[in-house]
Amino acid sequence: MTKVTGSKRSRHFSLIWDFVVKKVIDDIQSDCDENFKNNCELRSKELTIWKKQLEGDYRDLRDDLKSSCYWSRKEYGSLDGRKIAAVLAKALMRNKLFVFNTEEALDLLRKQTHILDPEHLNLWAVNNLLINYKFAYFVSLQMVYLTLLERLLSDESTIEMGRRLNAIGHLLQYPHFAPDDSFDVNVIIGMARSDFAGKDFDMFLFAMQLYQIEMYTVEKLHNQI
Repeated sequence: MTKVTGSKRSRHFSLIWDFVVKKVIDDIQSDCDENFKNNCELRSKELTIWKKQLEGDYRDLRDDLKSSCYWSRKEYGSLDGRKIAAVLAKALMRNKLFVFNTEEALDLLRKQTHILDPEHLNLWAVNNLLINYKFAYFVSLQMVYLTLLERLLSDESTIEMGRRLNAIGHLLQYPHFAPDDSFDVNVIIGMARSDFAGKDFDMFLFAMQLYQIEMYTVEKLHNQI
C-alpha cells in the first residue's frame, strides 16, 4: 500500500480549508447581532496560527476515528465525507475560532430571557453566544454538501443525466443544507451542552446524524425532480 506522505496530507487539508472551513468563516458572522458584536467584542483568532492548530487536531482526530472504524488498522481504510465532517466538527470544538467577552455575553443572554420567547431565545443564543458551535456544525454541513455534490456530478450509474443535472441545480440553490432551522438550532444547542458538561464528542454517532441529514436531502431532491 502506498504510504500517504505529509505533503499529501497537507494538500488534503488545504482543500478542506479553502472550500469548506474558509467558506463558512466568511459567512458565519452574518447572523450575529451588532449589539453582541460590539458589546461583547466579538473577534476571531489570528488565522495563520489557528489554522495550524486546527490542522494538527484534525489529523490526530482523523487517525483516531480511522482506528476506531478499522479496528486500529487505519492504514487500510479511508473515511467518507460524513466522517470527515464529524472529525472537522470535533476539531473546531476543540479549537474555537471566535472569542468574546463571556461576562458581557451572559449578561446579554439574561436580558434576552425577559424579551424573547423560548424559541427565539434559543435562536439568539445560537447566532451569538454559541457561535463557535454553530460554526462547527455548519462546517460539517458544508463538507457533506460538497461530497454529495461531487457524487451527483460523477456517479452516472445512479440517476439519468437530465434528472441528475436537475438535482444538482436544486442543490446549488442552497449554500448549506439541513432539514429546517429548528433542527439546526437543536443540534447546535446539543453540541454546546455536551461540550459545557465536559462530555466527549462522539464522532461516529455525529457522522451517523450527518448521514441522516444527507439522506433527507437526497430524498427531497428526488421528490423535486
